Amino acid sequence: MSQPRPAPQPPPDLIAEATKRAGLIWITIDGQDRPRPAWHVWRAGTGRAGPGSPGAAYVVTGPGEQPLPGLAGAGRVTVIVAGGQTPGGRVEWTAAVGRVEPGSGEWDEVIGPLVAGRLNAALAEGETSPAPRWATSGAVFRLAPAPDDTALGDRGPDGTAAPNSRILLSAAPLSVHPDRRLAGHRQRRHYPLASQPPVWRFLMHRSFRSVLAVAAAGGLCLAGGMAVAAPALGASAAHHSADSTATPIQHVVVIFQENVSFDHYFGTYPHAANTDGNPFHARPGTPSVNGLTPALLTHNPNSANPQRLTPAQALTCDQNHGYTAEQKALDQGLMDKFVEFTNNSTCSPPNFSAPGLVMDYYDGNTVTGLWNYAQRYAMSDNFYDTVFGPSTPGALNLISGQTGGATPLNAAGQVVNPSGAVGSQGANGVGTVFGDPDPFYDGCANHANPTVSMSGQNVGDLLNAKGISWGWFQGGFAPTSTNAAGFAVCGATHQNIGGN
Repeated sequence: MSQPRPAPQPPPDLIAEATKRAGLIWITIDGQDRPRPAWHVWRAGTGRAGPGSPGAAYVVTGPGEQPLPGLAGAGRVTVIVAGGQTPGGRVEWTAAVGRVEPGSGEWDEVIGPLVAGRLNAALAEGETSPAPRWATSGAVFRLAPAPDDTALGDRGPDGTAAPNSRILLSAAPLSVHPDRRLAGHRQRRHYPLASQPPVWRFLMHRSFRSVLAVAAAGGLCLAGGMAVAAPALGASAAHHSADSTATPIQHVVVIFQENVSFDHYFGTYPHAANTDGNPFHARPGTPSVNGLTPALLTHNPNSANPQRLTPAQALTCDQNHGYTAEQKALDQGLMDKFVEFTNNSTCSPPNFSAPGLVMDYYDGNTVTGLWNYAQRYAMSDNFYDTVFGPSTPGALNLISGQTGGATPLNAAGQVVNPSGAVGSQGANGVGTVFGDPDPFYDGCANHANPTVSMSGQNVGDLLNAKGISWGWFQGGFAPTSTNAAGFAVCGATHQNIGGN
């Protein structure tokens, strides 16, 4: 039976640029049922795959490091690089595998960048660097782009192609701790189709939060989330900045989704079942999203396959979006424990609950408004926090890209140290938000628990500097009065759509 012919090797410059920028790569080794995610460093001008090599990717494996079984005995592997900066969202290239010998010139060249890139390395007592351990019980491997003529198979002794051969390295197979896994955010699985070359699918219950960015040429009123406007929505022309806009876009509205995955609302976009609810038919040429592929719907790595939710199930239990639950659900990059650690099926009617609910999704027949926004404006299908946790870290990441610079305060404005919602606090009490504290300066904040005051720049500061008005709109309560001390009294209440 003939082997399918691999795709041609991408241009060397494209391989170098895409791999250099990628936070992770996926390594596919023949005979294994799935690719292995791996952190790496890219070094230009290195590698031994032939003249003109653009460089090589270097990976570390061994006890206490990312497991890459089979790499030591593989002469060729396939490297997958995913990312928005790559054509079609993916670059796939063939790499020649070589072990970097400790003490060699190549080792001395790459070991520094590898140690610098190995964040949060667990060091044994007396260790100041993981490099000596890599030299004795681990290994550093070079993945160099193979010339296109050798990408079709390894060469035999006579120089002819030998597609099924493997270059056997002198190094013995590594002893890799079976319980150590990569701390990453994606993985892929190989699904060969009968009539076409292998196709790669994301296996990913994606980010807990996503952003739908909406740009409008005129006044636009959207409900919920975050809105950034110039001027504020509904304002008259007299309030516009004196400077005219460089483009027809005058108002920008960002709808910020929280507490559930992107797939929960947009997993099958732009395809709706149209068996109930509001009919939805996408415009011709609508691009697809990084969502629920057929493989993810029927062979999901989690313990439950995603199920479609109907309009009658529009009010569901919230998922567990605490710091520890989310961290355990990611399972050190395997993305396969969401049901075990973030599912919530114990809420009360009228909220809908079901086993595996955290994996389930709506389509355009239920969340028709969101899908219509996506048809007309710009949507981001990937948004990653700098920290696990509930609503507050996500909101802070949206406007500032980080959650540091937080000072926990009590109602009297005194520093609280330690605080249950802020970690890594210094002597002055300043630390990083990982919980869900209220903002100190919010008139309706609950000061029964420590609140936080944030320092550092955010997008509001940048807009202020340019004289552009903005606002943040969020479900909550407006003050109803003030007390004798001049503080706000927030006495209003309202029911949600479930009557609670």
